Amino acid sequence: MDLLCEYCVNPVSLDVSRPRFSWVLIHEERGRKQSAYQILAASSIENIVRDISDMWDSGKVCSNQSVNVEYSGKTLESGKIYYWKVRWWDDKDQE
Repeated sequence: MDLLCEYCVNPVSLDVSRPRFSWVLIHEERGRKQSAYQILAASSIENIVRDISDMWDSGKVCSNQSVNVEYSGKTLESGKIYYWKVRWWDDKDQE
């Protein structure tokens, strides 16, 4: 899955306090569509790998939106590195 933050892959710096996330859906079955998503954001790579979202967990959001989803978590600090990932469910509610 291709992940973008403010239209960039792994941006070095951002000038916004609430960055927007986007992703490109890839599914093994042709024609499958997104029915929901969950964004997790963390302050360390270890946390994000273990699904620990110490910065933001959007929860499961029933939406087909996959472009410009605005960050709504804890305040981001300048000069820090953050990590994020997205889960999505298809129109058959398969993760």
